[in-house]
Amino acid sequence: MRDSGDARLLAQVLVYPVLHAEHPAPDAELAAMLAELPFGFSSEQTQAINANYLGDASPGEMYAFPGGHDLRRVAPALIVAADGDDLRPSAEAYVGDLARSGVDVEYVRQPGATHGFLNMIGDASALHTVDRIARYLCERAEGAGI
Repeated sequence: MRDSGDARLLAQVLVYPVLHAEHPAPDAELAAMLAELPFGFSSEQTQAINANYLGDASPGEMYAFPGGHDLRRVAPALIVAADGDDLRPSAEAYVGDLARSGVDVEYVRQPGATHGFLNMIGDASALHTVDRIARYLCERAEGAGI
């Protein structure tokens, strides 16, 4: 849709996304936080997940892993990352890519949350994030006259 120019998406909402074939390394603060968590994704696990996701596609394919590519003309974005998540560096790098490409982007780093927090029924972070996503989509729709 982006390349054909036929239609424009209203928004993209990504929660603890994988956006790079090679995940950016965590900074020292995140690495220390991750070391204290009882679970996480090893480098081997993320490579296996990415390979399964890709199938026969190339890891350099923008539509598989948009991070690091030309993102002009992509939909405005709300990106949510968990504070203690191995995938947070990919989300944060993508936020930077979007901003440098002139794309309207909002970033939420959910304090104290770990990967998969949206699956935790009744979790305050999950409820807050679902509310934020709903407000963001309503704001985008209202701004588009929908």
